Amino acid sequence: MHDLGVHFALDDFGTGYSSLTYLKNLPAYLIKIDQNFIRDVIAEGVETVAHGAALLKLDCELAQGYGIAQPMPADNILEWVANWKTDDSW
Repeated sequence: MHDLGVHFALDDFGTGYSSLTYLKNLPAYLIKIDQNFIRDVIAEGVETVAHGAALLKLDCELAQGYGIAQPMPADNILEWVANWKTDDSW
């Protein structure tokens, strides 16, 4: 079907028995994830300021990744929190 130009969309993915780990193996053109699954989640892997800005435009305000901070020893966290400033685009 894919070779014929037919695309499929999966609805309510991420609920019931549909694990998100299967996403990378599906040849689907579009995957729709149920809103209840993605509400109040933290975006992982934010690597750049542009990536963070794009997430903010999607109303995602919780994130982690190298674009925010590199892994650090617990002893460094208080100093990092005291000195970290958001990028102007955020």
